Amino acid sequence: MPVRDAARTSILSSKWRIIWTTISQLVLGNQFFEETFRVKPIVHHDLTKAVDKILLRRNGPIRKFVLRLPVLPLNCSSDIDHWILFLSRNGIEDFTLDNSRNTLYKMHSCIYSCRELTHLKLANCILNPPRELSGFQKVIQLDFDRVTFVNNMLRTLLSSSRLLERLIIKHCSGIGQLNIRAGNLKGLIMNSNNGMESLSFVDTPKLWYCVIALGEAMESGTRGPDLRAEFLVDLPRVSVLFLDRFSLKLLAAGGGPGRHPTKFTLVKELTLHGMVFSDLDVFSCSLSLIRSCPNLMKLIIVFCPTTDLVVEQVANYFKQPACMDQTLAKLLSVKIYCLKGLKPQLRLIKLLLACSPKLETMFVHLCSQLDVNEGFKISKELSQYPRLSPKAAVKY
Repeated sequence: MPVRDAARTSILSSKWRIIWTTISQLVLGNQFFEETFRVKPIVHHDLTKAVDKILLRRNGPIRKFVLRLPVLPLNCSSDIDHWILFLSRNGIEDFTLDNSRNTLYKMHSCIYSCRELTHLKLANCILNPPRELSGFQKVIQLDFDRVTFVNNMLRTLLSSSRLLERLIIKHCSGIGQLNIRAGNLKGLIMNSNNGMESLSFVDTPKLWYCVIALGEAMESGTRGPDLRAEFLVDLPRVSVLFLDRFSLKLLAAGGGPGRHPTKFTLVKELTLHGMVFSDLDVFSCSLSLIRSCPNLMKLIIVFCPTTDLVVEQVANYFKQPACMDQTLAKLLSVKIYCLKGLKPQLRLIKLLLACSPKLETMFVHLCSQLDVNEGFKISKELSQYPRLSPKAAVKY
């Protein structure tokens, strides 16, 4: 029930007035602020008064509190400090602060003393944990979006969160050298972060879902992190793996999986986002990674839509006997995105059809820039490719 509707029940009777004050889950988001200030524009004083009125009338612990702030003309950091201090004293377990449309908010130090906190989600904030940090002992999920970490303190923050199971870090900065030591971590998403000098996995025996997308951090021209080619070896239980083209580039620069005999036997779903044909090392690294996953069941390839450059070495790579010297014995599904009909793209599809004995479906999504005639020409050529699996169907 929305907060405003719950508050309105207080007029029914004195009993309902008490019940309303004991609600332990509060969500103050777009709907709440739009309904509260539908008649007049949002004023700093009125907003803080509305939130204060709801919080200070609580009777009992607040287990979950979601605050998605609208665009504010003035800085309300002191008010947010006050609200977080109140929550820290009332047993908060699940806290979300979405400050994405306002100036950066420096998180109050009392957040680190929330002993019962299990879920924390922050957007557009600054985190400066004390070096003697002992909080977050019960946190199982951390979600950071556009968060700045002062003095590269993210590693310290993670090391004190020993029950952590899910970690999301997107568009953040000040990460520094990130050595992830989280014995219970099961899911990791890293997307377009700046200021990351290195990434390694020290103790993650339970990690099975891993997304590493360097994206904008590399595209902006800044030096990418030191991503060791052996990092996959440190992820013994990963079954779902996502890498973007910048991650593949760093892997290729470090030697790539092709130089290591390790088989990633537990990887069942692999996504290569932004595959290019302008760099032989990156392309061969991609194929080596596919070959290193003998139990792969689902493969997703997204071709880079921004370039048509194909180097001659890549075009000739498919002629090598070791290009795909083994069958993908368990591959059932392939999804291809942004297909332009370039020769290496078509040869790669031909290769996958020819070495997948159990393949059931290959979904092909043509690039939106192609016209009907170009799309028909591509589909006609794909229909002529031999298929090792009698069940293999190409769908568009």
